[in-house]
Amino acid sequence: MKVLITGGAGYIGSHMVRMLNAKGAEVVVLDSLEYGFRAAISDKAKLFVGSVGDRKLLDRIFGNTRFDAVMHFAGYISVAESVQKPQVYFSTNVVSPHALLEAMEYHNVTTMIFSSSAAVYGNPEKVPIPEDHAKNPTNPYGLTKLCFEELLAFYDRKGTIRSVSLRYFNAAGASRDGQYGEAHNPETHIIPSAIHAAQKKETFFLFGTNYKTRDGTCERDYIHVEDLCDAHVVALDALLNGHKTDVFNVGTGIGVTNSEVIQHIQTATGADIKVIKAAPRPGDVPILVADPVKLKREFGWEPKHSDIETIVKTAWKWHEKHSDGYGRNIKYQKSNIKNENTEASNSSQLVTKYIPVACKTGTAEYGDPKERTHAWFTAFAPLRQGYMGQAPSSETSDVLTGEPEISVTVLVEGGGEGSAIAAPIAKKIFEEWFSR
Repeated sequence: MKVLITGGAGYIGSHMVRMLNAKGAEVVVLDSLEYGFRAAISDKAKLFVGSVGDRKLLDRIFGNTRFDAVMHFAGYISVAESVQKPQVYFSTNVVSPHALLEAMEYHNVTTMIFSSSAAVYGNPEKVPIPEDHAKNPTNPYGLTKLCFEELLAFYDRKGTIRSVSLRYFNAAGASRDGQYGEAHNPETHIIPSAIHAAQKKETFFLFGTNYKTRDGTCERDYIHVEDLCDAHVVALDALLNGHKTDVFNVGTGIGVTNSEVIQHIQTATGADIKVIKAAPRPGDVPILVADPVKLKREFGWEPKHSDIETIVKTAWKWHEKHSDGYGRNIKYQKSNIKNENTEASNSSQLVTKYIPVACKTGTAEYGDPKERTHAWFTAFAPLRQGYMGQAPSSETSDVLTGEPEISVTVLVEGGGEGSAIAAPIAKKIFEEWFSR
């Protein structure tokens, strides 16, 4: 079996590469290394450094190998950052990987496993949360995941790509042998952040302590990263054997509060962490706990290592041996992957400061108008003004003014029907967002 893994140098992706290699699969990784690490990739996997929006690179990768499937992990993941930079998240998590779908369609690669998120649900109306729960994301990150799920549904209706979207509920922990773990920069996840505080004897800021939970802190459903990867394996096996396009929650159905997580980390590390209560982070919801019955029923999947004690124990084992993570990473530079073939056009729209667009090959571009004023669109450019219903900041008030407004523009140049459908899907989702 041959599998392309996007984001395979990241936290979950690198564990997935290792698991598939252990099962005898041939794995190719596509990663920009913006946040991923070369050292996290198994020596058995081939690495291409670049963007999922680079159509020329995608054509080269698909042209060299006949893949059985794609596992798509690449994307930005910070809820708080997505609130500050919704346009960047939409460009990175929806526009760029749309080029991946078009390349898959062109090269007749018909199956994808998508790394989705419980963030698509927003504030739950009932807990545990089933897959058919209303989708009301409270942050742009969750909105981008929902939008890409909609794109996958479109390709399924076309009959060209079948997919399984796995809605994660807080991946956590590290490989049980201590060789692979979680290393983000900056780190925003509670378990590694609290472990770092314990190691360095630093203050830990606990965001949000007045939620309607049993101790006032956020409650989450933690899934061990190896159990999560196992869910990908069973989903892929099902797809390759004809399973229809579908979505599944991946969790345990058991909630753990942030305060309880801190207590477990203090027990595992033997450290007395100094905790300071802080205001809630923008976009966070009080409770996210999965109803995982569907995944268990249809695929026979069961989590084996996802009790909070094992999760914290494996995370501590990794961080104790790798206090510097995977070491210093080569910094991602936009200039390193800049597409020199991007063309200007007298008919294309002005690229406004801080507003992302997609250029001819799908590479996201945004910046000062003096540096780049025109570009070809292949998909859509949402939010010409305003930030997700928030007041513009002083930094951007010169261009992001007035009421939030959606402007979607499409120039289909060899992109086919897929590009044309992307715009109305995106526009509809954002209109629903603003109507709430």
